[in-house]
Amino acid sequence: MGVPPTPTAAVNPGGRKMGAGYPMLVTFSLDPDLEVFPIEVTPVGVEGLPSVDTTTQWNVRYSTQHLSPLVKGTDGHMTAMYDPISIVSLVAMTGIPQVITEHYPTGDSICYYGAVQSAVKGPLKRGTLPTMEVKWQATFEDPSDCSEQPIVFTPGAGTHCYQLLFLAAAAACSLWSVLFGSGLI
Repeated sequence: MGVPPTPTAAVNPGGRKMGAGYPMLVTFSLDPDLEVFPIEVTPVGVEGLPSVDTTTQWNVRYSTQHLSPLVKGTDGHMTAMYDPISIVSLVAMTGIPQVITEHYPTGDSICYYGAVQSAVKGPLKRGTLPTMEVKWQATFEDPSDCSEQPIVFTPGAGTHCYQLLFLAAAAACSLWSVLFGSGLI
């Protein structure tokens, strides 16, 4: 007949918060030195696929749903200053699978398969900065064999040392309590 849910205790999150959103850079493998200069970047995210309605005539109070275990990428996009020649590369890259790398302010990066979806220039007028909106999509599909491929996380050099220090401190505290708490010393 099923089991009702039980609460999960709140736990202090691991990891570290980013202190600032600068600099955030995006690299496209088909043109790593693309002539765009990001001002604002929204990285890709993930969202679950729609659930399946499993409600039957036997349901009394709740409409039930079966969740999909699959996720898809949300669009990434940036507002950037640009060199007009960048449109040549952007036209060539649009809709073509490649590796997209997001470089975070912490030195960490993630990469995934995806493609540029659009590059739309803003109006050019006196007193305003010429900008372009570039949008890309994560596909998670290797174009060489159409296999499903995950997001790959690469930590920045030395950025996760605090985790090792925490583990070393926890081990030292455990040893301390064993030696002094048990009366061995």
